[in-house]
Amino acid sequence: MKRDWDERVKAELLHAVDDQSLTEEELRASGAADAEVVLADVGQYLTSDASVLEVGCGIGRLLEPLAARFREVCGVDVSGEMVARGRLRLAHLDNVRLVENNGSDLEGIPPEHFDLCYSAWALQHVPDRSAIRRYITEAHRVLKRGGILKFQVWGVYAVNPFRKLYDDSGVDTYYGVRFTMSEIVSMVEEANFQMIAAYHAHDRQVMESHNPETKQQRTLWVVARKDRGVDEWESVCLEAGRALARVVPEGASVILLEPETAAHLVVAGAAGVRFLYLYAPGDRAGGIRELERLRSQGGRYLVLTRHGFWWLDYYRSLFEYVDSHYRRIDQAPGYLLFCLD
Repeated sequence: MKRDWDERVKAELLHAVDDQSLTEEELRASGAADAEVVLADVGQYLTSDASVLEVGCGIGRLLEPLAARFREVCGVDVSGEMVARGRLRLAHLDNVRLVENNGSDLEGIPPEHFDLCYSAWALQHVPDRSAIRRYITEAHRVLKRGGILKFQVWGVYAVNPFRKLYDDSGVDTYYGVRFTMSEIVSMVEEANFQMIAAYHAHDRQVMESHNPETKQQRTLWVVARKDRGVDEWESVCLEAGRALARVVPEGASVILLEPETAAHLVVAGAAGVRFLYLYAPGDRAGGIRELERLRSQGGRYLVLTRHGFWWLDYYRSLFEYVDSHYRRIDQAPGYLLFCLD
């Protein structure tokens, strides 16, 4: 793997780092945008004094914007070519350090040192499940108590009838292995992490890729915490999941506004429902159109947990529409549940 990525960097640096970026300016812009993706659901756990570690940092595309946000930023990468070029590229930043690793662990990285360990668009290239398991275990070692792990791999739905086509036989050091949500969650929990969220996403790296094969991929993100008990997030999801199990008939389709809560709702008792995901629309009116599209696909209920109550203000027209056309069948301080029949 080390040799393969060194050769890719020598052949075409920017494409190897980010196949949407054709210039250094575009690379910086994409790095800033993707840093926000990483921080979107973990920023609440961090302060400006935090220490951050990236696994698979490349030439520091994400490290550069994160260095302006946090006290210490460190990146490791299996490619010595990447690390060497990254050190030159970010030499002007005193709080950034890049380290070449062996591709199987985080040797040389101090234990219990970091507040956040993340990997974005890197582990998806690893062709060995055991190597990913080792990285997760190593992340637990280098994180402080209460530290956050966030990473992304290629995902596949457990109920996908073509799942057998995505076995490990054709993987290489560019197209890595795929995981179902339950497989990757089990791996994280076996490493003694407390799960916060797991969710599928079509993100910028996938949707804007110049590679048609990449456009068919679906990323699977995982967020977890080291050695911490049930938090407010999990308590809310537990309450909402129990409500779904109590009120919604088994097999019914539920439209969910925060896809990252799905795994927690299932664990809390909502395993018998089918989720349809309503993502944040580009404009306020777009939410109504998307809601009705999902309703036409069988969505008969709508659930919103407290983590998404900001929708009530930002997409006010959507909720005025829902309140006037449909009925609330259950609610509590932590959730709202609508029937869309």
